[in-house]
Amino acid sequence: MTGGRPVNYRLTWLLRRDRQRYWALDALAAEVGLGLAQLHGELAEIERQGFVLDHHPLYGVRLDGVPPVIDRDEIMFAMASGRLGRTVRVYEQTASTNDLALRAAASPSSDGLVIVAERQTAGRGRRGSRWFDAAGKGLLVSVVHWAMAGPDIAGDLMLATSVAVCRAVEPLVGRSPQIKWPNDIEFQRRKAAGILVESAAAGDADARRPFVIGIGLNVNHQERDFPTDIASRATSLRLEAGGTVDRCVVLADVLTALRDALESLQGPERQGLRSAYDARSDMVGRNVTLSEAGQTFAGTVEAISPHYALVLRLQNGHLRSFDASRVRLL
Repeated sequence: MTGGRPVNYRLTWLLRRDRQRYWALDALAAEVGLGLAQLHGELAEIERQGFVLDHHPLYGVRLDGVPPVIDRDEIMFAMASGRLGRTVRVYEQTASTNDLALRAAASPSSDGLVIVAERQTAGRGRRGSRWFDAAGKGLLVSVVHWAMAGPDIAGDLMLATSVAVCRAVEPLVGRSPQIKWPNDIEFQRRKAAGILVESAAAGDADARRPFVIGIGLNVNHQERDFPTDIASRATSLRLEAGGTVDRCVVLADVLTALRDALESLQGPERQGLRSAYDARSDMVGRNVTLSEAGQTFAGTVEAISPHYALVLRLQNGHLRSFDASRVRLL
C-alpha cells in the first residue's frame, strides 16, 4: 500500500481472517505484540490505508471493510513461510498473467513467482478460448512452478491445482464445488473457475523445467457482471456464499492449498490427491459431447484415467480414451 507508514500486516491479517469477530483491544494488542497506545496508532494507520473498522464501546473493534485492491506485500506476508508466493507481482491491467509468467520463467529463480492482475485484456483458457473477467472482482493469477518434465506432468499439475482450488474455496462458501474435466471448477454445473497449465520452455523429457499454472476465479461477481451469453452457466463465490468475499483471503488460501498440493505430487500423499480429485469430480456418468481433430463424439463418461484422460463409452458401446490436451467439450 502507499501513503503513511508501513502497514502492520500481522494486524490486518488477523482482522481479515475473522471479520465477524469483535476484538477486545487489550486482547488484540497482546495478540499482535503491541502496547495499547501502539495499537491505537496502528489501527488509525490501517484506516488511513483504506480498511474500514467498526469500533464498539463495549465489544472492541472488528473489520468491516477492506481496500478494493490486492496488496502485494500483504500476500507476501501471508505466504512468507514457503517458496510459493515469496515473490508476488500485482498489475492493475495486463493482457495475460500467463504471458507475463511465461516470460519471467526463464530463470530458475522464478520458481514460486506469483503474478496477479486486477484486469486482463486478453485472458485465455484452454484451446484458445477467452476468459471473461470483471475488473477488481475476480482473481487472475499465474504461478511459475519448476518441475521434472514427464509425459503426465501437465495432467498432474492440472489435477493438483483443481483439488487445491476446491479445498481453498469450500470453507469460504460452506459447501463443496465439483471438478468438471479437464479444467473447470463448478457449483451445480455453473462455472466458478478455470485452470490453464502451460509449459514455459521445451526441453528434455526428464529435465527440470518451468511450467505456468493459470487460475481464473470468479469471486465477487454478481449476476449482472456476466455477459448474457454465459450468465446462465457462470457463478461466483459471492453468489454461492450469499455475501462479499475477501479477495486477499481467497488468494492466500488458494496459494497455500496449491503449495501443499504440489508438494503432495512428490510424496506419499500423491494417491490421496488423486482420490480427492475423484471424489470431487462429477463427470462419471455424465452424458457429454466433445470434439477431437474435427470429429464429434458423444457418450457417457465411464472414468477419468490416472493419466488425466477421459474414458467415454460411445453410443456404439465401445470405450475410447480422450486426451485432455486434444479435445474440447461441447
